[in-house]
Amino acid sequence: MTVTVLQLHKRSSYEFKYIQDKYSINLDSRVFALSDGTTQSFNSEAWAQIITDAFTQSPSFDSKVILTQLKECVPSFINTKYSFSNNKLIRGLEEEKQKTGGTATLIGIKIKSNTSFNCITCGDSNIFIKTPKGSINPYPNKTLDELDVSNQFINTDDLLNDKISNDSLKISSVRIPQDSTIIMATDALSRFFIKYPDKVDEFLNIRDFSGLLEFCKSNWDKKELEEDDISAVII
Repeated sequence: MTVTVLQLHKRSSYEFKYIQDKYSINLDSRVFALSDGTTQSFNSEAWAQIITDAFTQSPSFDSKVILTQLKECVPSFINTKYSFSNNKLIRGLEEEKQKTGGTATLIGIKIKSNTSFNCITCGDSNIFIKTPKGSINPYPNKTLDELDVSNQFINTDDLLNDKISNDSLKISSVRIPQDSTIIMATDALSRFFIKYPDKVDEFLNIRDFSGLLEFCKSNWDKKELEEDDISAVII
């Protein structure tokens, strides 16, 4: 098993340190997590990192257990230091965001064998399975319509108030052909792969950051790839 992580921030963020997608990997346990912190929420990149780390440290595929574990992570998020802007207008917007907490998607998987894995997804990040025969199988959302209605995310305030339902988490065991490739992708890349599955091979052939930058810029400029943070964990 080999693992590759490819990440690029959206151009409007200017610097990679502002990317809101976060991931966590536990190779010994063969557990992987990827999260997309939403732009509209407060300090979402910190929340995304907290929940991915929590999942890889103690993975579970029971919705009640997962929601309890994530709820226990909220104090850590609340206590995370945040540098508010010196610009009064921007600071006011940040303080308004703070009132409704941080929000993020989550994909978590645990490889059980060469032919199966357990997974949990919440939100519009997605999984893509490339089989040895070359077919591309999206999971759990197979169409753009399905992806677009996957709009239940993990919000800190909702966790504290028990407003996240168990069925907002999609949990299952997935069987795959041996020697398949698993791609965990955040929303913009997921939409792109669902719409253009023939581009998956080109993406998998990327070998370095310059190749990723060229791939994204080309497809951004053609308006085929949404200009957003781009993240994938390839297993």
